[in-house]
Formats: sequence, structure tokens, C-alpha cells
Amino acid sequence: MLKNLRISPVSITSAPFLSPRYSFSPSETYKTSPRRTRQPSLAKTFEFFKNIVVWKKEEKTNGGNQKVVYEAVRSGLPTSNLLEIFRTNSYQLLQQPEMCYCVPPRLVVWRMEKVNREMFEVLANRSSVNDADLAEMLFGDLCSTEKAKSFVATIRQTNSEVFEQNADPVFDDFGNILKMSKKVFFQIALDSFDDKDYLDLFVTSWKFFFTPKELCKLCVEEALLPAEVSNDSLRNFALEMNELKEKETKKADKRMKTQSESRVDGILQNIENSEAERKRRLEKILLYFLSIEETFDDDVKEMLLIHFDNGRFSDEIENLIKKSLENYGSSFSSFNDDKSPRVVSYNKSKRQSYQIKEERMERKKRKSRSTSRDSMCSYPVSEKSECVDDEKVFDVNYENFLSLSPCVIGKQLIFYHRELFENLPLKDFYFCESSNKLKKYSQKFKAVDHIFEKIVKQQNGVSVFIKIANVSVTLRDYTVGHSLFNLINALVKEQPERVSELDAATKEMFEKLKRTFDENNDFKNYREEYESLDNECPKTPSYIVWKKEMEELKKDNVEDKGLLDIQQVKKMSQHIQIIAMAKASQFLIDQNVSFQFFFHSNF
Repeated sequence: MLKNLRISPVSITSAPFLSPRYSFSPSETYKTSPRRTRQPSLAKTFEFFKNIVVWKKEEKTNGGNQKVVYEAVRSGLPTSNLLEIFRTNSYQLLQQPEMCYCVPPRLVVWRMEKVNREMFEVLANRSSVNDADLAEMLFGDLCSTEKAKSFVATIRQTNSEVFEQNADPVFDDFGNILKMSKKVFFQIALDSFDDKDYLDLFVTSWKFFFTPKELCKLCVEEALLPAEVSNDSLRNFALEMNELKEKETKKADKRMKTQSESRVDGILQNIENSEAERKRRLEKILLYFLSIEETFDDDVKEMLLIHFDNGRFSDEIENLIKKSLENYGSSFSSFNDDKSPRVVSYNKSKRQSYQIKEERMERKKRKSRSTSRDSMCSYPVSEKSECVDDEKVFDVNYENFLSLSPCVIGKQLIFYHRELFENLPLKDFYFCESSNKLKKYSQKFKAVDHIFEKIVKQQNGVSVFIKIANVSVTLRDYTVGHSLFNLINALVKEQPERVSELDAATKEMFEKLKRTFDENNDFKNYREEYESLDNECPKTPSYIVWKKEMEELKKDNVEDKGLLDIQQVKKMSQHIQIIAMAKASQFLIDQNVSFQFFFHSNF
């Protein structure tokens, strides 16, 4: 296995900002390779490290020996000799010729493997290599097609622009995009040959640099593109390929006929699939666009009705358009999950009027469901924590609060927080610093602190609240845990003697909380702990830390001189994904009306 491993410069990419990754299609699954059970031999290990720094002997790429071809091009051999080497090694520089029909020439060039691109640039600048010879080196036996000829002619005419790194997009040496304009980003997101997940990046980041109206206009322009133009181009290519297939099969033996036919058919199928894939990608952008926005301006509504509610697109899109135009709105979590938002209504003066209205959820004990929907998982707090059933608590007030189980209090506090958190639209998190809904969310959650500030000062108050905070962190709601820790820590700083009242186990809990939410090291311990948690089970990040990090990210401009910084876009997108994943997860905890009424009573 290691013996045949080749280190390709194309695969070198910068490390992601955060590890959690969220798939915006619930049906998508990600597979990992099985873990090795055998240790590699010393010889294979040596071979592996040797191949990192030297060309591997008899290494082949695209059916040919890349080392031989590379050295021949670099040595400046005559064109006739070069062609012979290309033919002998069955080598061609462009591995996906069908890409030329769907992707601009500059993008085709920069998607080539670095070594192939360097050889192509040398040959394109060499006057002794004519267009026909260059086409054969690029396309192999497809060099006689009209597209091959026109592609080479375009490269010759725009040589300096095509191989320029600092244009739109801006590339690094390995073909990774560093910067690009908004419109180019949109086109690359639609590109069926994109293998860098730019579609997912676009749908999760467009709100940072597009208004809904701007994005809707781009989608309309894409939908209005005359299909017959691209179809005619592909149809002509299909005719050329079929003619080539007939020529090849006439002069080839039976075995070669099968290979030639399979190759041509495969290319034709790829082109046909690329058209369908482009439409699928546009629909995915539209689905996310319609799912995250609650209301639209009149001109956007008109565009949606005219161009997308016409039977050309999926029923899901048309249904979302109808809902959006009826001001129903739909959140990201409902788009990716079967669970609809729950509405909390209450009355301070009349306890009987407090209700929890749940849509499409039975009144039963709720258990933690993972985002994958096919597995259930729950996390016990501790064997030492005696958790009584929530239903056994019928009255909660200032006098008896500290006598109740910290486990039950922690769970009910998480329930209270999740009710607020899950009803927040995802789009508000993109602009958390100016969102009125997030401000109201913070105020409503902090209202519980006003209750706790009085209770924590009572005898044994610090000990009980440390245990509640520990329960919250153990159950993976770091917003609740962090808020309680700040409350406890502020009191302990004012009254240091309260720490001496704690038993050894509670002191250890407090020290662990201090390490987790240590602001002096910029919450490094918290981030590492949160990222290490299993993404398949529910967890909620600390909103205090999340907001601070988002504000830090926004200090660096995402757009400069009309070009987006893609690394900055990725960081901000991954930060939004943390919230999206938290909103999609389900903390299935039974609600206790007594607790919820008590928490709501001071707001």
C-alpha cells in the first residue's frame, strides 16, 4: 500500500480553521477508509520516505511515465522526438478533455496537475511546437476534434492571461484558489467539475458578501441561459466523438475497439452528466437561499415567481417559494431536519397559561438524537449524581431551589436554553453584532442569571451551582455551562472564602470548569475540548466564545478590491457551520412546567 503511494503537490491544502464539518444534504454520507491492522515493513517505510523527495521509479500518471515526459520537455528535445515520447508512453497533459466544453480555458489550465501545467506552459511558449502537435500532447487521440483545435488556438492567443496567477481567480502554485470575485465564486459553485467543495462553501457563506437580491439575480441569469446554446455545442462534440469512434474502431482490433468505444462513451456521459449536475447545484443554492431567508422584497418575490415557480425546478423549491411568499419562512434547521421549531408562550401572572406548543412532536420523553438521524445516544452525568425524574418536581421557588437535584436543574436549564436557541433563524448569526433577535435571545437567557444571583449567595449555593454547571458541560451545552461558571467565578472573586467551604469533589469540578473556560489562554482549552467531541451527538457551543471569535474574524475584510479572500471565507463559513450543526441536533429532554415557569418568571 505504501509502496505505491505518490505525494502529489495538488493535494497540498491549508489546514482548516475548525474541525467540525456539516453536510447540508441530510442524505449525504461520508466514508472513511478502514483502519490498518498490519504494520508496514521497514523496506516499505523507507520506500515511502524516499519517494517524498525523489521521483518514484516507474511512476505513471494518466497511463504514462510522467518522469520521462517531464525530463524530455525540460531538455528541449525536438518536437518530433517529444511527440514520439508522448505516444510511446500514452501520455496526455489534459486528463479531462470534456472540461473544455464547460469551464473557461484559464480554469482548465489551473486545474491541471502542477507538473502537467508547467510542461504545458513551456510547450505553449515554444514556437517550434505548432498547434496540431500541441493539441496532440494535450488531448491525445482526441486532438483532431474542433474543440481541441479551438482550445489550443485560444491558449496561444491569450497565453499571458491564461498562465497568470494574479487574475480572477488568484491561484497559488498548486492551483488552489486564494482570491476571486463574487460572480466567479458563483460560477465555480455551479461547476460540475469542481472537486474542492466550493458549492458547500458558497451556500454557507454567500450572506457575508451578497444581498438576497444580488444572489437571486445571479440565479435568474443562470436559469435564463438558453439551453439550446450549450446543447448545440455538446451535440457537435458528440458528433465529432462518434465520428472519431467509428474511425478508431475500423482500424483497431476487437480488443482496441472495446477500449476506444468505452473511452468515448465515458467522455460523452461525463458531458451529459455535467449539464444535469449544474442544474442540481443551482437547485441546491436555491434551496438554501429559500430556507434561510424569512422575507423577501417585492422585486425578489417577483423574480422567484416568474423564473422558479414554473415547473422547471423541483417540487421542493416550488413549495419553499410558496411558503416564503406567504411569510411562513423556514429555518435552516427545518430544511436539514424533520424537526420544526417549537413556539414557547407563557404568562407571568397566570401559571396555568404557560404552554409548550410542539409541532409534529409527540408528548413523550425526548432523547438525544444525532444529526445522522439513524442513531440514538445519551450521556449520563455521573453515577454519583442522583437524578430523579423531572415529573416528580411539582414546585420550584427561591426557597427550595438548592434542595433540588443539580442533575434535574441542569437538564431543565438546557431545555430552557434550547427553546430559545432553536427558534433563532440561522441568518441572524451571520451578523450577530447587529441582530435584534440575538440581542433579545441574550437578554432572555441572562434573565435567569438575575434569579441565580440571589440564590447562589445562600448557604451551599456555590457548591450546588458548580454541580449544575458541571451537568451542563457534561451534557454538552457549553452556553449554559459557561454562563453559570461566570456567575460562580464572579462571586468567588468577591468572596474567596466560599471556595474553602467546598468538598474535594466539588473543588475538582470547579477547577475543571476554570481550565475549560480559561479566558487567559483565549479559551484554547474550551475549543480543543469542543472540537474533540463526537459530532454525531448533540452539542451546543458557548455563545459567548462563538460571538467573540466571529467578531475577531470580521475584523479582517473578507473582500478587498473586488476579490474575496477565500481562506477568510472558509473560516467564517466553518464558524457558521458550528451553529448550524448545533441547531440541527436534538436534545431530547422532558420539559417540567414548574421549572420552565420559574425560569421565565423574571423576564
